[in-house]
Amino acid sequence: MIEKAQLNWLTDGTPESLAYGDIYFSRENGLEESSYVFLQGNLLPDAWLDSGQFCIAELGFGTGLNFLNTARLWSETGKGILHYVAFEKHPLSAESIAKALSNWPELSGLCENLTKNLPDLLPGFHRVVFKNLRIFLTLCYGDANQLLPKLNGKVDAWYLDGFAPAKNPELWQESLFKNIALKSKPGATAATFSAARVVKDGLSQAGFEISLKKGFGKKRDMLFAKFPGSKTKESKIQNVAIIGAGLSGCLSALALSYRGIKSTLFESENAAAGGASGAAAGVIMPYLSSTPSFRSEFFLNSFGFAWRQVFGENFYSRCGVIRLAIGQTQEKTFSNFEKLYLPTDFAQIFEADSITELLGLVVKKQGFYFPTAGWINPRDYCRFAIEASGCDFKVNTEVSRLERLEGSVVLFDQGNNLLGEFSKVIFANAYSAKKFFPDLPIQFNRGQIVYTKTTQKLSLLKHVFCHEGYVMPELSGLHLIGASYDHKSHSLQEDRNQSQELLNKLYRNLPELSELELSGYRVGFRTSTSDRMPIVCEIDSDVFVNVAQGSRGLVSCGISGEILAGLVNNEPLAVSNDVLSSVDLARLTKSF
Repeated sequence: MIEKAQLNWLTDGTPESLAYGDIYFSRENGLEESSYVFLQGNLLPDAWLDSGQFCIAELGFGTGLNFLNTARLWSETGKGILHYVAFEKHPLSAESIAKALSNWPELSGLCENLTKNLPDLLPGFHRVVFKNLRIFLTLCYGDANQLLPKLNGKVDAWYLDGFAPAKNPELWQESLFKNIALKSKPGATAATFSAARVVKDGLSQAGFEISLKKGFGKKRDMLFAKFPGSKTKESKIQNVAIIGAGLSGCLSALALSYRGIKSTLFESENAAAGGASGAAAGVIMPYLSSTPSFRSEFFLNSFGFAWRQVFGENFYSRCGVIRLAIGQTQEKTFSNFEKLYLPTDFAQIFEADSITELLGLVVKKQGFYFPTAGWINPRDYCRFAIEASGCDFKVNTEVSRLERLEGSVVLFDQGNNLLGEFSKVIFANAYSAKKFFPDLPIQFNRGQIVYTKTTQKLSLLKHVFCHEGYVMPELSGLHLIGASYDHKSHSLQEDRNQSQELLNKLYRNLPELSELELSGYRVGFRTSTSDRMPIVCEIDSDVFVNVAQGSRGLVSCGISGEILAGLVNNEPLAVSNDVLSSVDLARLTKSF
C-alpha cells in the first residue's frame, strides 16, 4: 500500500513530513542546497559531459526539487540521455509539489511537466519520459530497501537524500549500502547532506572511499563518496531494424527515437496496423487480480505509461470504463478489492444499482469502475508513433532471411534482395515471428468485432461497458461491440454465429437493449502466450522479440517498447527485475 505524504507547512512555506518530523529541504535556500550538495557534490555537469548515457539514483524523491534542478542543468549541458531513478515511500501530491517549489520560478516549466505526469499511487516502478530533454525518470514507489535490489541497471551518481538517519533509521540499513555498491558503476560517486556515522560507516564498509566537505549554509559537514574503478565508454547503437508495423513495432520505434536511435520499420502489408492493431478503437483499462503479483504490477503500471505516452493527442478518450464482475476470477477480485489498496481515483467497486445510476442503463451485476480508463484508436496510435519516431517506414516489404556479419545483422527479402545492415533487429511481427523461431511458444486466436447503429437507449452510454464482451460509446454514429475468441478459424470472413453471440451477450447484460442493427464487422488475429503475458527479450545475440501482446496490447505495448529500447541500448530498465522476468521468454520454457 502506497500512502501519500502527510505534510505540515512551516510559516516560510517549507514542507515538513509529519511522519518523520523533518523538513524536505533547507530553510535557507533549498535550490542552492540542492546545487551545492547533490549537483556539485557529484561533480556535475563535468561527470556527464563525455557520457552517451548517465544514470542518477536518488533515495527520497520528496518534492522533486533535486530532479528538477538536475533536469535544468542537463537541459543546458547534457548531450546523450539521462536516467534518473528515484525511490519514494510516501509520494507528494502534484498540488503539494507545486506549492513547495513555487518560490523558484526558474523551475516552473519543468515542475508543470512533472506534476502533469505523476504516476498513480501504485507500488513499483513507473517510467516517465521527458522526450524533448531525453530524460527518463523512473519513480519507484515503496521502501527503497526492498526496491533497490530490483533495479535493473547501474548508477553513475547517487543522491542520498532520505530524511536524516536520526529521523529515519529504517532507511539507513547495512543492506542499503551493500545494494548501493552492487548497483554502482565503476567510478560512481555519491553525495549526501548527512555526515552521520551510520552513513560514513555504511558506505565505507560497502567499498566506497569517503571524504568530508564543508556542509551547505550553517551545516558543518557533508559527505562525498567514490566507488573504486574507472568509467567505461558505452558503444553507440547506429541503427535498428524492426519487423512488423503493428502496435508492438511502432511503439518500439517510438521508444528508440526517444534515445536518438534511428530505426527502419518493415511491414509486409501496404500500411501500418493491418493486423490486430487495426480496429477503430480498443479498450484501455487496468487489469486487476485478486492478489498483487508481478503480472498485475506490469499491467497496472503499464496502464499509466500508455496514457502518459499519448497525452495531448486526439485519438483517445478517458471516458471511464465499467467492468462487471462476471466469472469466478472477477468475483474473487471484487470480494478481495479492499485488500488491493487501490486509490479511489484509480479504481472503485459498485453494486448493481450504483452501476445502473452511473451508466444510465439497467444492469443486474456488481462490478468495477475505472474513472481514468477509456479507449484509444490503435490505428492512429500506430500512425502517431511512426510520425513521432521519424523512422524509415517501408511497406510491402517482407523480411525473409537474416545473416550475421561481425557486429551486425543483414536482412534480405523474399527475392534475396539486400534490405540493409543493422546493429540490432527486433521481431515485432506477432505470430509470423515463428517463421524465424519455430519453437517460440506463442499461439494465435481469431477475434471478431461488430459495429451497430446507435439507438435512443444506446446513445445514453457515455462509458466503455465491459461485461462478457464490451461495447463502446458512440463513435460517428456507431457503437463497436467486441470481441470473440476463436483458436481454430483462420477465416477473415464474418462468422454470423459469432456476431449474433456478441449481441446476445450484450442483451444479457443490458436487458433494456434488443434488436440492434449491425452495420459492419472486422476480423483480426491476436498472438498470445499460455500465461497471457507478452514476450519482450533478447532471443539471440543482437536479435530481440516483442510479441504476444494478446488482447491487452493497448495497455502493454507502450511499456514493452520502452523495456525493449532499454535492452537494446543497455540502459536501466523501466520495470523491476521481477517484472522483467515475467515478460522474458525463460519463464515459458527452459529449453528454447
